[in-house]
Amino acid sequence: MKFPNALEGALVGLLVLSLGLKLGASRSEPVPDEQLFASQVSRFLEREGYSTAAELRPLGMMVRARRDGCRLAIRNYPPHGTLAQAYARLARPVGPLHFVYRGRVSDRAPKLLPLSEYFVGRELRRLGIAAPRAPILAVAASRGCDLGRLRWEAISTFAR
Repeated sequence: MKFPNALEGALVGLLVLSLGLKLGASRSEPVPDEQLFASQVSRFLEREGYSTAAELRPLGMMVRARRDGCRLAIRNYPPHGTLAQAYARLARPVGPLHFVYRGRVSDRAPKLLPLSEYFVGRELRRLGIAAPRAPILAVAASRGCDLGRLRWEAISTFAR
C-alpha cells in the first residue's frame, strides 16, 4: 500500500500500533464472583440475627434469609439493569422487590452512578488495578420485614 505523503503513512502506522497495544493490554471483562456475593451477604445477615442459605439459581446466586416473621431473598443486581422485570417476577412469592445501593434502600434500582462505576472499574481491572465494587442488592422482603432497620452500609462494597 502506497501513501501519498509521509504524514498519512505515519498516522496509519500509529493507528496500527495503538490498536496492537490495546489488544495486547486488554483483558477479558471480569465476571461477578457469585461465591463472594453469597458469603458476604450471608455473613452480614447472620450478624443481624438471620439464618441464611445460599443457592445457585438460573440468574445467579440467591441468598435466602429468615428471622422471626421476616423472609428475605437477595440477589446481586447487575448495574446495567436489564433484569429488573425478571427479578421482580421471581421476588413475588417472597414479597415486593427493593434495591440496596451504598447503604440506601429504594423501591427503584439505581442507574447512573452504578453504571458509571461499573465501566470505570471494568477498565481499571483490565489495566490490572483492583477496584472495589459497590454492589446493588435486589432484596425481596416479606411483610414482616423492616429493611430500614438493617445496617446496609456494612455491605456497601465487596472486597476479597
